[in-house]
Amino acid sequence: MQSGVPPIHDFSKDDASSIPFKVLPLERENFYNAEEAHRHNYYEIFLFEHGGGKHQVDFQTFPIKSQSLHFISPGQVHLINRDKGSSGKVIVFSRAFFLQNDLLGQMPFFNNHNIHPVLNLATANFEPCLLLTQQIESEYKQEEPFHENALRAYLTILLIKCKRLFEANYSNPQIPQSKDYHLYQQFQLLIEQNFRTWHQVNDYAKELLVADKYLSSISKKLVGKTGIQLIHQRILLEAKRLLTHSNLSSKEIAYFLSFEDPAYFSKFFKRNVGQTPNGFRASSGKKLP
Repeated sequence: MQSGVPPIHDFSKDDASSIPFKVLPLERENFYNAEEAHRHNYYEIFLFEHGGGKHQVDFQTFPIKSQSLHFISPGQVHLINRDKGSSGKVIVFSRAFFLQNDLLGQMPFFNNHNIHPVLNLATANFEPCLLLTQQIESEYKQEEPFHENALRAYLTILLIKCKRLFEANYSNPQIPQSKDYHLYQQFQLLIEQNFRTWHQVNDYAKELLVADKYLSSISKKLVGKTGIQLIHQRILLEAKRLLTHSNLSSKEIAYFLSFEDPAYFSKFFKRNVGQTPNGFRASSGKKLP
């Protein structure tokens, strides 16, 4: 088992491994193991002032460009291979530190596996983000009275700025103002928190006090996928992560994801992926000891 990817862990909640808040230089030596994919129980914002290389997030690869921000949510498996000369900052924080979890749930680049978590910006848009990050770093080092309050305030402004830029670059500007969009965001957040045990649209519709058909219809309208497709997509992502980055057997993964019958899990996986769980593991290059 790779040390950075715990096979059994509830990444929807903070625990002792959650870092409350840190700001670190990207160029710091040994900041991360560049040879091993890993995941954390906290949020990360990578700000690349000067970039180069690639960033693997789950099963996608993104080029690292200058003047960009990359967003990583708890539980996402990622690996950064940056070129020499790359520089910038990384901000890490826990849910408990941020406090405003309702606002955090509205950030389109967090807890949303349907959107790529990267912002590549022009100088005019990047400079305000860089300035805010520098102010966060300065406040982090000084530890003056009301230190944490100031850090939360700066971080909130940075996230809101990034949300506006993200939606201006990647979204229909009319959609975020709709009630349907906010309901969809709540649905996505609930999926992230409960996908292991809630496998039906009705489970989420009850929590959101709407009809399951309505919930599926707005998902289809906004992202082109029905409610059950979104739930299945999240279950399959976690299954792929564990097959690729852990030594758990297919049967153990099935039970971890609340499938009572491992044979049904195998059929479910093959129907959606086109390979059996063990076939997928073999094709990913994972070798069990």
